[in-house]
Amino acid sequence: MAAALVTGRPWVLALAAAPLVLLALALPDGLHPAAVTAEAKVEPRRRFEGEKVAVRITVSYEGAPARLDPGVALGHGVRLDHLAVGPHRVELVLTAQRWGRWTLGTVDVDVYDRGGLVPAHRANRTR
Repeated sequence: MAAALVTGRPWVLALAAAPLVLLALALPDGLHPAAVTAEAKVEPRRRFEGEKVAVRITVSYEGAPARLDPGVALGHGVRLDHLAVGPHRVELVLTAQRWGRWTLGTVDVDVYDRGGLVPAHRANRTR
C-alpha cells in the first residue's frame, strides 16, 4: 500500500488489497481461546513388548471453539499407531516396540482461534 502511494501507481494498491482483506477477515474477534488446560490419561500404565497403550488428552479452554494441532515427539522404543483429534481431545494409540521401561514421549498441543492466527500452547509429557 505504501508503494502505491510513493510511486503513484494505483495498480500496486489493487495487488495488495486482496491479501489485506483476507487477513482482516481472519483476524480474531476477541474470542480467542484462553485459560487452556490439559489432562492426560494413560491406560494401562504397564505393558509388555508389542502391546498397545491408549493415551487420551482432554483439552479445556475458555472462549470460542478452536482447532487443536498436536505435535508428537515419541520416546525411544515407542511407535505411534493411531492419532485422532477432536474439538476438545487428542487420542493416541502407542505400541511398545521392546521390553523395558520407556518414556512415551511429549505431546505439544497448540490451540488456535477461529482464524488460525493466535495460538495458545499447552504441553503434556506422558511417562
